This record gives sequence, structure tokens and C-alpha cells, in this order.
Amino acid sequence: MNPQERGKMHTPEPLYRKVMKGIMEDINRGILKPDDRLPSEMQLMKRFGVSRVTVRRGLTELEARGLIYKSKGRGSFVCNPTSSGLSDKTNGKFVGVLVPYVDAPHMSGLLSSLEEHLRMAGYRVILCNFNDNPAEEAHHLNELVRHGVAGFIWYPSSYTASVATAKKLSKDGTPFVLIDRYFTHLDCDYVVSDNFAGAYQLVSHLIERGCRRIAYVTENPVYPTPRRERFRGYQTALEDHGLTFSEKLILVPDSPDAYKTIQEVLPRLDGIDGAFASNVRVVLALLKAMHELGWKAPDNLRVTCFDGYGPAVPVDIDLTSANQETKEIARLAVDCLIRRIQGDSGGPMHHIVKPRFHIGNTT
Repeated sequence: MNPQERGKMHTPEPLYRKVMKGIMEDINRGILKPDDRLPSEMQLMKRFGVSRVTVRRGLTELEARGLIYKSKGRGSFVCNPTSSGLSDKTNGKFVGVLVPYVDAPHMSGLLSSLEEHLRMAGYRVILCNFNDNPAEEAHHLNELVRHGVAGFIWYPSSYTASVATAKKLSKDGTPFVLIDRYFTHLDCDYVVSDNFAGAYQLVSHLIERGCRRIAYVTENPVYPTPRRERFRGYQTALEDHGLTFSEKLILVPDSPDAYKTIQEVLPRLDGIDGAFASNVRVVLALLKAMHELGWKAPDNLRVTCFDGYGPAVPVDIDLTSANQETKEIARLAVDCLIRRIQGDSGGPMHHIVKPRFHIGNTT
């Protein structure tokens, strides 16, 4: 079932969201300016064709997000950053960006591009690094909701708790866009790399270079969608080129000294002539293990990697790699989120971005 068909099966949107979106659109278009008084409840009831209870629910949600404030006996007004009593609110002009880590080579480019595109759209960023801890992840999300951010761009962890948090946000109508990873059983907006295509191209490249026994080097947990799709690309490339898939060639070094595990295993893999590493952390462990063994790429082993760039890679090594187009991912994620903030209620938006293929000196 395609995204459009799935979108048609969604349950009807709550009526109070109709009120929220109409007022938010008026604010974004400048029809309602800071400190302008909103139409009366009766006027809103007539405009949206809903009950007073529904109008009040919509206004309460807008107030919780910091978009409006209420004055007893006077009505509801559009928030202004200089209005008294609102110093702890974001006034709807902040977006939360949540990531599980900040030290991966591709992350600096991604965060920089997200900040640039959000700033151009009139939003400021609240960055939260939750250290791949689902408890911290949920805490940051709840705090940002409480402070009234306009929405989230979220690089989720792979834990079940993250799925539960995403379901709650979706049910509450909080705008968010997932990047890098997505939840297979939850229809929501996401922007991800084409992990399958990148892995397929890299493994096919190794085969074209003459490799016939190609190891797949990855890390735990294998659950996140990027690693699962990269493994599928690896396996499919082998099958399409008439090579037999072997579980013996799957290396999952799970220790602080991953390179030692790889160093012990590599000599026992008879005839191994190529390797595809699922990310830069694993390829660094692989390169160190090869160095300890006195092996060089591509002489002893042809090496490819997903996201194989960054300052941690030795200066004399130019990895053949599939690299995420972080600027395009950021642009699409921000565009998607702004559309949701402005009231777009269409079906889930799914963007899959082709990675950039680079041939280096390791193959």
C-alpha cells in the first residue's frame, strides 16, 4: 500500500485541530499580528462550524504552544515576545531538533543545514542531544511540548519507547518529522537516505572490481531501519550478481575494542577479498584491524563504507563510500515540518534521498 492510500485510511482529524490550523494560518500569513485580539468564540464557532467546547479546546491547545495568550474579560490575543508573562514561552517560533548523538561525521553538516533552513523560515532551534537514551529522549520531547515549540525534527533512537512517544505525539497532533530513521508501523512524516540503494551500489562496485567473498561489517543493535536497509542492499546485490550469501561473512563486533574482534576473525575468513562497512565507526575498527594484521586496502582487501568521510579517517585513505546528502535531507525535513505547522493535513510525507557515491583509493 502506497503512502497516498494509507493516508486515505486515517481516522477523521479532531475538529479542534481545524480551529487551531485556521488560526495558525492567519498568524503565519500576517492576518493576525502580535497582540491582535482573536475573533470571539461565537465568531469562531460560525467560521469553523463547530461547538463552543471545540473552539475552547482549540484555543487551549494554541495557548499551550505559546501561540496565543488569554486576558480575563478581554479575550484571546496573538503572542508577542515582548508581552508580559510570556518569558518562559517560545511563542511558536522555536523548533526542537532532537538527535541521539552529535559526534558522527555527517551530523555537523546535518545540524548546520537544519539551523540554516529553519532560520530562513523564521524559526530558531532548540537542540537536544539525548545520548541514545530513550528516557532522556522522552524527557526532552515532553519539556519542549510544555514550553510550546511549534514542532520537532527528530532523529529517533531505535528503542520501543521511542515508538510509543511518537504515537503519543501523533495522537496529540504535535507536528514532527523523523530523519534518518522511521517507524515501520507508524504512518508519519520522514526524510531518510536511500540506504538500500547506497549499499547495493557499493557492493555491486566491489563485485565489478572482482570481489567474490564480501564481508558485511556492522554493529548492534541491527534493528534501526538504516542498518536493516543497508543489509538488504548488501544481500540483494550478491544475489543479483549470482553470488551466494553466507552468514559466516557477517561480522558484528560488539565490544569497546571492536577492532580486536575483527582482527581475530578476518584471517579465518578464507578467500575474503572485499568488505562493506555499515557506517564510519565500523569502518574505522576494520581499518585498524587491517593495520594490525599488516593488511592494506585495496591490496589485501577492498573496502567500502556508508558515510565514509570525516576527520577520523586516516589522511592517506580515501574511502569508496555512499555519503548522505545532509543538506538535501535538512531542506526537505524543514519544508515538511513548516507545511505541517501551517496546517497541511494531507497524508504522510515520505522522502527518500539518494546518497552520493564516491570512488576512493580503497577499492
